[in-house]
Amino acid sequence: MELNSLFNELKFQHELLQRLLDLIFLQQTAIINNDIKSLEEVLQKEGAFFNEIEARQKLISNMISEMAVKNSLRLKSNNLTDFIDALKIKNEFKLGKLIKLHESMKNLVYQIIKVNNQNKLLINQAKNFVKELIAIFMRSNKSAILDRKI
Repeated sequence: MELNSLFNELKFQHELLQRLLDLIFLQQTAIINNDIKSLEEVLQKEGAFFNEIEARQKLISNMISEMAVKNSLRLKSNNLTDFIDALKIKNEFKLGKLIKLHESMKNLVYQIIKVNNQNKLLINQAKNFVKELIAIFMRSNKSAILDRKI
C-alpha cells in the first residue's frame, strides 16, 4: 500500500515536471520573440512550480525514508534511485511501473536542463548583441553602422 502512495506522489511529480518543461518552452518562445510581459508571467509561474516541486520532493524523500525503515532497507540516501536499487536486492516488490516512471522522470529532468541551457545561450547572445550595439553607437559617427562588422 505504501508503495502505491509513493507511486502516486511520483506520478504527480512527473506531471509537475512535464508542466515545468512546457513553461520553459514558453519561456524560450518569449525570449525569442522579445516578449517581456510573457517572459515575466512565465517566470512567476515557474517560481510557483519550483516551490511545489521542492515541497513534493521533500514529501517523497520522507516517504522513502519511512518505507526503508519499515522494510529494513539500507539506503545511501533518501533518493529514488537508491530506494529502487535496495528493493531490487530484496526482490520483495514488483518494480516495473516504478522503474519506468523513474526513467521517464529522469528523461524529463534531462530535457528541462537541455532547454534551460538553450535559454541561457539565447539570453547571453542577446546580451552580447546589445553590448555590441551600444559599443557601435558610442564610437565616432564617421562611419556608417551598416558598414561595420557585427
